[in-house]
Amino acid sequence: MAMKEAEQGWQKANDKIGERAGLNITAALDDLKEVQPQLVLQLKKSGKSRQARKTYKISVAGVQRDKEMIGG
Repeated sequence: MAMKEAEQGWQKANDKIGERAGLNITAALDDLKEVQPQLVLQLKKSGKSRQARKTYKISVAGVQRDKEMIGG
């Protein structure tokens, strides 16, 4: 599952359900990339700046962790 324009879509979806990320979405995704095994993978980046649009993919380990967190 690829997440395009993660910050916009994710933040909008979380706002609708009354949840907000405590960090900047990019910082939160960077944290998920740093754990082993990686929970999120960055597939590509369009642009040269830190503010470039990035495409992410949730890894199998990320899906498993998500299921554990929601009790499934």
